[in-house]
Amino acid sequence: MPAKSYPHISWWISGVLMLLSWGIGLYFYSIVFSRMVIYIDRYYLVHPFWGLLAGAAAATLFTVGAVLFAMRTNHFRSPKASGTAASVAANFIWIVTLYFQIAAFNLNEGICH
Repeated sequence: MPAKSYPHISWWISGVLMLLSWGIGLYFYSIVFSRMVIYIDRYYLVHPFWGLLAGAAAATLFTVGAVLFAMRTNHFRSPKASGTAASVAANFIWIVTLYFQIAAFNLNEGICH
């Protein structure tokens, strides 16, 4: 008897990462009351929303697009490589978003100086 596979677990992981990112972003946003400094290629002074939640909003739009793409290719009925690639890309984007949120908060709180 073959082992049971879970082809959609990557989408569940993406959802958990999305909730974690929004939760961390909103928590940090409630702590930071002044302008934030973010570092891209040089230092920028931005509103805390742009420093903490803009990346999560962009990643959410990408994830919604990836889910719609997977639905269009019937990935949820019969898993295909393209749908799996979209879910892995969404997971990668969420991990990068979490990293940048935590890095921006640490930079502004003086932890990484």
